[in-house]
Amino acid sequence: MVNIETELLQPIELGHNPSRRRAEVWIDFDGPVGIVRRRIARVRWNPKNQWNTVDPVYKCVGALTNMDEETGEFYGCPWGCYALFSFKKFKADFSTPVPQIIDESVLKDDFRRARKRTRRSWVRNGVIGDPSLSWETTLDLCDIEHRMDLIPVVFTRQWLDPSRSQVKEMVDYDVHLHLTICAMDSDEFLAPREEMVRSFLRHGGRVVLRNVTFHFDDTTDEGLRLWEKQDRLMRGDFGVFGDLGPEVLENPARLIRGKKQRNPTWKVLGDWAYFKAPTTKDHKFSRHNHNRTAGVLYDQPACWVGCRQCPVQCLTRDMQQRLDEF
Repeated sequence: MVNIETELLQPIELGHNPSRRRAEVWIDFDGPVGIVRRRIARVRWNPKNQWNTVDPVYKCVGALTNMDEETGEFYGCPWGCYALFSFKKFKADFSTPVPQIIDESVLKDDFRRARKRTRRSWVRNGVIGDPSLSWETTLDLCDIEHRMDLIPVVFTRQWLDPSRSQVKEMVDYDVHLHLTICAMDSDEFLAPREEMVRSFLRHGGRVVLRNVTFHFDDTTDEGLRLWEKQDRLMRGDFGVFGDLGPEVLENPARLIRGKKQRNPTWKVLGDWAYFKAPTTKDHKFSRHNHNRTAGVLYDQPACWVGCRQCPVQCLTRDMQQRLDEF
């Protein structure tokens, strides 16, 4: 039995050499495949993020997408899911979502301590799983954050659509909804996300299109088509009411590359434009980092430097506040 009082704000790091001993606290390895336990949701961090992250749901159905036809291996979303990569190292299942337990008293203590550590007034919901896979759990968590004068920032691929009442509830809790999309998403995939933008704006909510960007191979017709689509998504020119539209945040893709990594996305990219990515923790270059990126491609706010140094802070501050704080 884990003592939740002694576990407060203890980091679960999914770095280059994940610790199985630490993982045994929240993954059951008794069977042939590791299974995530249902536990009390806690405020945590990982090497990229600050002490202001919570997972209402662990794991994600996106793990069963982006398959390499030659090997049958799944890479998750087009940019390659690092959480999925880490779970493979653990030999643990990542495709079956597990909603966590929301204990208000525990979370309030966590948030108080986290606020002292970070001086941040917002919380990232969704790191090692997608909050949309249990909107009910996610909304219970956002309710607590809102009552503690924290801004709930929800990161999602929107695998499941919220109901109308849940959309209104999110707006009431001042949720900043970050919909993660990219040009490699099909029109069928994007359609309900576009409707979500309209619905959120219609209710007076704040929605951010978090566009994961790539440098496509512009010597091919397919590459040019994807560039055009990416440009359109970066303009955010859908789901608008007059001059009202979604905010847009560029998220340059960081793709794992190695001898055993065959992410199909590389087939449509301009390989020459990619370089070894700086670390997400301190934005320094390391020979141990196997990620490749093309960097920032647009003259717009971008999720690029490490979270601690980032002036954008997931668009939870206006520009003057960002300058004053940093």
